[in-house]
Amino acid sequence: MMRIGLRIMLTWMLIFVGSTLYAQDIQIKASAPDRVSVGEQFRLTYTSNERISSIDIPKFQNFTLLSGPQTSSSSSMQIINGQMTSNSSYTWIYILQADKEGTFDIPGANMLVKGKNMRTNSLRIQVSAAPASSNQQGGSQGQSSQSQPFNKNDFFIKAFVSNTNPYTEEQVIIHYKLYLSTQAQRYQASIRKLPSSTGLWTYDLNDKNAQPTQTTETINGKKYHVMDLYSLAVFPQKSGKLSISPLEVQTIVQIVVQRQQRSDNPWDMFFNDPFFGGGRVQNIELELKSDPITLHVKELPKNKPSDFSGLVGNFSMKASLSRDKLSTDDATNYSITISGNGNIQHIEAPEITFPSDFDVHEPNIMDNIQKGANGVSGSRTFEYVIIPRNPGDFVIPAANFSYYDKTKKQYVTLKTNEIPLKVEKGKGQSGQYYSSSNKKNVQIVGTDIRYIKTTDTQLKTKHNAFFLTPLYWLLLFLPFIGFVLFVILL
Repeated sequence: MMRIGLRIMLTWMLIFVGSTLYAQDIQIKASAPDRVSVGEQFRLTYTSNERISSIDIPKFQNFTLLSGPQTSSSSSMQIINGQMTSNSSYTWIYILQADKEGTFDIPGANMLVKGKNMRTNSLRIQVSAAPASSNQQGGSQGQSSQSQPFNKNDFFIKAFVSNTNPYTEEQVIIHYKLYLSTQAQRYQASIRKLPSSTGLWTYDLNDKNAQPTQTTETINGKKYHVMDLYSLAVFPQKSGKLSISPLEVQTIVQIVVQRQQRSDNPWDMFFNDPFFGGGRVQNIELELKSDPITLHVKELPKNKPSDFSGLVGNFSMKASLSRDKLSTDDATNYSITISGNGNIQHIEAPEITFPSDFDVHEPNIMDNIQKGANGVSGSRTFEYVIIPRNPGDFVIPAANFSYYDKTKKQYVTLKTNEIPLKVEKGKGQSGQYYSSSNKKNVQIVGTDIRYIKTTDTQLKTKHNAFFLTPLYWLLLFLPFIGFVLFVILL
């Protein structure tokens, strides 16, 4: 019994030691060239002798991740002195590009291999301004990818601001444009995060059904594809320094990279031209951000009118009556419309003192807003339902609206005309309705107080004359009684 126990214990010890040695045999490695030049693409390779479940790569500073991972595996078998051994290799490859000159470190990557978390070695890469020669690559940590340089600085977002020193409530128009190197054959852009801010009233100026316009622009002798990306209008609600966060865009660009020539044969140069399919296509994913925007908002000049609306822009105003002759049985609609360029939704109803002989309901507000490349414009209409109670000749007084005109650099007060209204005595008929655009019905009542009957009145309960009467119950149970009698007689 003792021997059996020792054998079991020895077996478990061998299994444990063997598994420990097996785990210790896992080998991982990171490799890359030790010298590259600015704009040069190269391979960052992670290898393991066991299957790699996942890799958590580090953030690449001073390098751009162009593509990856590309995974592959290989295995080999050898027989030495009658014993067979097998070797396996699992590889994950990433394509990077050096962004600027200097010596930079790439931290180790975290790998999950056979359920075990492991970390690779770190790498140090020297980036030179001039292209590194091929003999410099010989003693490197790996092999570089020979291809045409790709410069991520040729892809960017630019914000165009109409005015960075506005007044409060002055309209500021912002257009964001995407610039792409003509090296890009195709591209796809999606907005990841819209600009945001506090202290600004914002309008989206984009037409979702319209195709984005694309033009070509030359900057410092270099051509770019330019695409309208996003537009908005903002209205500062307070003075001081206001910041707008960047617009963030994810872009996938497809470029054709021409391979470097390896021979002096002119036919090789001819057929290596991208027109004939030479070179290779790469899809490169880029995260682009615009620069943040800062507005320095000024307070409006002093000496504001007493009825100042707080708005800045250019406006006009008109008033109208649907009917200027009516009776006390009728109603009319009085409308004030304010139109222009500015924050239309912040226009409030002008103060109007209507004659005391009128019943006036709260106005119905109707907005007609246009948004486009030139900003926000449109109109706001205030419609009142007026019910005259007495006949006579009346006048609806003028309404005032004041705003600040930046072009004239002064406050402007608009004033409507007084509108006469003639009311005749009606017939006093009730049950007439007049519908305004706010879909509220106004009923014209012929008499305000109904006649009250003073004689004695007896209150009676109103019910059906047949329901619950003795005859009702008799007819209800008559079939049952007849059935019982029929059974008894049988």
